[in-house]
Amino acid sequence: MTTNQSSHESSHAPAGETPLESWKEIAAHLQRDERTARRWEKTEGLPVHRHHHLSRSSVYAYPSELDAWRAARQPAEEVVLRPLWRRPLPSTAFALALLLMLVMVGSGPRAMLVQAADGAGIITRQILTGPEADLWGAVSPDGKFMTCSDWKDSSGDLAVYDFATGTRRRLTSEGAKSRETGSVVKSVVSPDARGIAYAWHNEKEFYDLRVVGLDGSSPRILYRAEDTSSVEPFDWSKDGKYILATYHRNSDHVQQIVIISVADGSLRVLKTLDRRRPNNMSFSPDGRYVAYDFPPKEGSTSGDIYLLNTEDSGTIPLVEHAASEYVLGWVPDGTSILFASDRLGSWGMWLAPVEGGKPQGPARLVKRDTGQIRPLGFTRDGSFYYGAGGWASDIYSARVDLSEGKLIDEATPVVQRYMGLNYRPAWSPDEEQLAYISFRKGQTEPPVLCIRNEKTLVERETEFKPALWPATIQWFPDSRSLLVFSGYAQGALGFFRVDAASGEATLILESKGGAKILWPVISADGRTLYYVRVNQSENFAQLTMRDLATAEEKEVHRVTGKDAVFSAIALSPDQRQLAACVWRGEQEPQSLIVIAPGSGQARELLETESSRWIQRVLWAPNGKHLLFMKYNGAPHPRDSMELWRIPVEGGEPQSVGLVGRRIHHLTIHPSGRRIAFNLQEYKPEIWVMENFLPAETKADR
Repeated sequence: MTTNQSSHESSHAPAGETPLESWKEIAAHLQRDERTARRWEKTEGLPVHRHHHLSRSSVYAYPSELDAWRAARQPAEEVVLRPLWRRPLPSTAFALALLLMLVMVGSGPRAMLVQAADGAGIITRQILTGPEADLWGAVSPDGKFMTCSDWKDSSGDLAVYDFATGTRRRLTSEGAKSRETGSVVKSVVSPDARGIAYAWHNEKEFYDLRVVGLDGSSPRILYRAEDTSSVEPFDWSKDGKYILATYHRNSDHVQQIVIISVADGSLRVLKTLDRRRPNNMSFSPDGRYVAYDFPPKEGSTSGDIYLLNTEDSGTIPLVEHAASEYVLGWVPDGTSILFASDRLGSWGMWLAPVEGGKPQGPARLVKRDTGQIRPLGFTRDGSFYYGAGGWASDIYSARVDLSEGKLIDEATPVVQRYMGLNYRPAWSPDEEQLAYISFRKGQTEPPVLCIRNEKTLVERETEFKPALWPATIQWFPDSRSLLVFSGYAQGALGFFRVDAASGEATLILESKGGAKILWPVISADGRTLYYVRVNQSENFAQLTMRDLATAEEKEVHRVTGKDAVFSAIALSPDQRQLAACVWRGEQEPQSLIVIAPGSGQARELLETESSRWIQRVLWAPNGKHLLFMKYNGAPHPRDSMELWRIPVEGGEPQSVGLVGRRIHHLTIHPSGRRIAFNLQEYKPEIWVMENFLPAETKADR
């Protein structure tokens, strides 16, 4: 997929995948915030689709398209804006100090997880988890509520969550009226807790800066300009007169740090940057300075922290370090700035003393091993609220009887290390190894290749050389190397042969020009590569076979039409047939077909209803059945995914009994007696850290 592909046109969408149905889900899948996902769509061709009727959500995207797009991006670009998406598991000593209490509040559970302090008296508490834990809101200065998005009863209206009652209350109603009118992106609470400023992605596909009273009164558009794709609030001045924001100028795509008057909406530019933007910014309590983070140079994987004078726009560095760092917030009395840093090898919270707009000595460690958290703000008493968690992916395994078409036992986790960071399992033909990839260095760094010996249960990990971002992995017949579909440093999609022991990757084929290549499958003798080539300019997709020794290619089968594509292919155990799922458009039925590679003749096994989606077609090892994931519900199901089988010679499909949410990358053990797959879950958490500031820093803000 090319990065300049228009996301407003219906692309060759992969059939059988459950789509992500909102900006929030798209951003969560990418482990980014919504503003980044929207920016990527406009500036880098993120493959986002739109519906043209009001009965469905305004945007949707397919996970595999997002994965392939992300794989095609250069890793150096990927790490410029660091995500705040999950907290790693605490250390063993730290975990021994956990105390868990579950308190039922309102209609759902409210988790209270208390962690022992890193230093004397410091306490961190998990105060909320589950669907109500919105990582993109802000806490009120009095600590009574936090802002959030309402995705349950509307399409992203602004809401507030009351910590005491455990209830959510909507403040806006546009998202409830229509899914096309927009959604809230980011919000901040005024110093008196009576008003909220928020960015609204409107029906014209750009951002408004809006304000509304805590009771929902006096809503108004504070700033609107069609020459900007993004204006987003980060903080209020203490006197409540100004809002600190970033502004993305469409004419040249530069970012600016601005302050906007709450009284009349006038905008003043404090600093013009480039295409990059701060991850976070914060007003000093006296309003004279802005603390912000920014990479020191283009393509840098680190971030330094700077102080910006609001009167003369002068800038001085506050924290300069080879590590990655970002602003968490200015402490209530203005004597220091809390920031996140990975300078000790893992993310932690640090305090940088400051006075008169200048640094005052070295930074001090406050808390270790926090993970990449998202700041939600300080309260007046010096408590700091932050978000953690996010999307977690683990590898599960279950025993099956494919001859009878049933699940024998419940699926259980098969990989017990780095839980939440593991993807794309693949069993080796010799039955002795399970390969998978793991984002052990965080989602901004390339993943590592992990090989688990199924007999000894010993695992080894290897870095890809060069760095790869795999969308799919599978074994070559020799069980010593893997076929990897990935993006790489040159910015193109490619198929690679990767040595399982060394991680050395050899390019087999790359995507060039206007065509894109997808879904590689290797033959049992390792000599023939089958894959999908999509010709976007001529509106057809072809299933192609390639001789790896001679590079000679032959078209096996072709489908035509603007949206027609093979979304999954699989080679039969006897190498005589290919199974493929064909998708011809959003409102068209999908087809599961079997093709004879020699003749190219196709036979249809199943035509789905328009509300059914098929993903990950696989052959049972006995060659008698095809397995596929079916999505239950309509029109774009999210709640249930189910494993089905169908006889290759024809007949009715049958459920195997595996049902769950977001089951991906299914793989079958060569024995046919086990399956493994990814199970993804969204696990957001809201935490508060207390009693970590010196007494003199807890002045009323």
